[in-house]
Amino acid sequence: MIYGDTIRALAVDLYSEGNISLNRIREQIASLSGQATTISEGSIFHFLKQFADLDDSSIKQIEMELLKEKVLCTDATYTSTDGVRSYIRNITSDHAVRYYPMDSKTIETHRLIDILNVYDCILVHDHETAMYHFGSGHAECNVHLLRYLRKNSEDYHCTDLYHL
Repeated sequence: MIYGDTIRALAVDLYSEGNISLNRIREQIASLSGQATTISEGSIFHFLKQFADLDDSSIKQIEMELLKEKVLCTDATYTSTDGVRSYIRNITSDHAVRYYPMDSKTIETHRLIDILNVYDCILVHDHETAMYHFGSGHAECNVHLLRYLRKNSEDYHCTDLYHL
């Protein structure tokens, strides 16, 4: 079946902006169309790949913008692909974000991210030791520091300290 631009755009938007699984996108499109439009997860994946292939120049532009920044934030989020643990690394400024899929969080895997190899300013992260091999300076993320403080306060029953 051939799907129009509206269906393809909706699927891509639900996936990227809505953070919705392929199966749920399939169900939502069917529901919105009164079951008149049924679409496979494979078709949705194909739409996402087509969009990604068209977007290469935009991604390069985002990377160039990030490289201009004096401070970048980065974090990795666990995800699962076909039951296998993997990660999504983000590199973020106030104006842009770039996501990178990763199989692991080793230094070698991080070296595959071009921007990390050439960025020579400050990286803000969660004390992830691999990150200390990149950038020229480091800062720890305040959100992560607060999590560590909360954990320690709860572990040692120090609940009267600043209400973390």
